[in-house]
Amino acid sequence: MIIEGRVTTGMVKYNAFYPAAPMSTKQQSVLGNTGKITFTGPCIICSGTKIYVAGHLTLSEKCRICEMVTIGCFTSVTIGTGTQITHRCQVYDTHYHSIAYLNEGTIPDIDRPVTIGKYCWVCNTSTINPGTILPDHTIVASNSVVNKDFSSLEPYSLIGGIPAKFLKQGLIRVWDDDITAGITEFYRQHPGEIYRFDPSTDPGHFL
Repeated sequence: MIIEGRVTTGMVKYNAFYPAAPMSTKQQSVLGNTGKITFTGPCIICSGTKIYVAGHLTLSEKCRICEMVTIGCFTSVTIGTGTQITHRCQVYDTHYHSIAYLNEGTIPDIDRPVTIGKYCWVCNTSTINPGTILPDHTIVASNSVVNKDFSSLEPYSLIGGIPAKFLKQGLIRVWDDDITAGITEFYRQHPGEIYRFDPSTDPGHFL
């Protein structure tokens, strides 16, 4: 395991437990590493996760691997800054088992790298398959199966489905806790109304 940059006590939280999390569990996490794991900054890995690395797994700063997530890395898996992989998701750069195509006489490679950009939000119970590339600020809808290169998409896109496809552009997860608290308070005081903001606002405002 490698930590790039300044090392501080508690910067990598492993088997973290959050009682209010949607899939809170005190189940122990499993970590098998015969390859290389690189941390580029503070990172949270929640309880009940299963991570096996025989290739190179990169967990960038401020990323969060939520409860009951499984990661299998045999070549390369990169998870970008601020990205959140939510509960019960799977991230694999391998299909684990080879399949022979009898009519073609071929056996395809089962391993392909996975790259997930910055501040992506992979919603619960989704599967990220080998060869997946997600641009920065991509939202993956719940229960989706992602299995291809989406690098041609514009940032702030929503994809989803089985298999996942482009659904909508111009969405960003609100990450800022103060803004989130303000939105919650607005809806408490103004039920039935819509919280509005200036569309020209820099998206970085929500990070």
